[in-house]
Amino acid sequence: MVVPCSLCGYDAPEERCPHCGLTPRERSLEGRQVGPISGIWTGLVALPRGLLLLVKTRGVKRWLLPPLLLTATVLVVLWVLSWRWLESKLGGAIPDEIVLNPPDWEWLAGLIERWEWVGSVVAALVSAAEWVADKSFSLVVNRVSGLILYVFIGSFVAFYVFSIAYEAFAGPFLDEIQGRFEAKWFGRDPRSSLERPTDIPPERCFRLSVAAIAVACLAVIGGFLTPLPVWAAAVLVVLPFVAAVVFDRRYGTWLVWLGRIEGRAVWVGIKASILTFLILALTWPVYFVPWGIGYVLFAMICGFATAVSLLDIPCERRGWSVRQRLRLLRRNLLPFTAFGAVSGFLLAVPIVGAVLMVPSASIGGLWLLCRLDKRHLRPAVPPA
Repeated sequence: MVVPCSLCGYDAPEERCPHCGLTPRERSLEGRQVGPISGIWTGLVALPRGLLLLVKTRGVKRWLLPPLLLTATVLVVLWVLSWRWLESKLGGAIPDEIVLNPPDWEWLAGLIERWEWVGSVVAALVSAAEWVADKSFSLVVNRVSGLILYVFIGSFVAFYVFSIAYEAFAGPFLDEIQGRFEAKWFGRDPRSSLERPTDIPPERCFRLSVAAIAVACLAVIGGFLTPLPVWAAAVLVVLPFVAAVVFDRRYGTWLVWLGRIEGRAVWVGIKASILTFLILALTWPVYFVPWGIGYVLFAMICGFATAVSLLDIPCERRGWSVRQRLRLLRRNLLPFTAFGAVSGFLLAVPIVGAVLMVPSASIGGLWLLCRLDKRHLRPAVPPA
């Protein structure tokens, strides 16, 4: 059982934490930790604080590009499919052509019999009226209504994609970003110092990984250009990493450790996405409340569910048990509720809100976790 430090939350059986020393380098983490009531304001400002830290900190934003591209691909595919489905449903409901019947006036019939050009003028006016009516009807019904329905359905799809797919894709990348923030706040990444199995320098790991990945990429390109069997291409991809392990056996130990922790991060992201999906599956009728109220309410539900589930990443980094996570959530329900509500408001902002909410909530949730008092998670010291 992990004995969490009252500040960083990592295992610290002794009163003075060996990881952060209870002296953070980040000024916003200084001072006494907040409780269930005093932490409400901290929960409200956690997401803006996370967004500010994301913008100001160099070397972390590039880690958000891969999951963002993957999520954008999924979103575009689902948008195209939803648009085609919408067109198939609207196609039979809208008439292809509007036909106007001219009025049956006796005096007009007499004029037409007497002067043929009057009939031609009436026919031209009727044709012009039919054309205007047809185009107006198509514009109003087909375009405007279709656009409204598309925006309605498209935003619904976007909520699901950014609340579920983005969260799943971004898990390992957000884990890496949080490690970089913790190294900046506490002087080093506590999880790395606790779990890193070898003393191989990070710079050496980086250089060996870059070299192996470069050779593997060349092998993949060569596989596309030449008719290589699949098994041969797979061998060529794995071979550079095997060579790096032979070159430095410590790198192999580090690689296995990295694969294990990144696999845990992926699994945490998947579990968080499943939890978010279950919550949204139960509350999706809220989205159809009229006058735009449903849009805001559903965005708040999506943001709240996503923000709370993202807290699993820092808890997993610290090795907390499920019981410890639930105890923290129950004790600080109001701060976490405030944090989730602000996340929902940001998610409701079209396009920009969806892109910024997940990383900001991840960093803000880490900051909030450090600011909350965690002494109740430590075992009680028996009286002397």
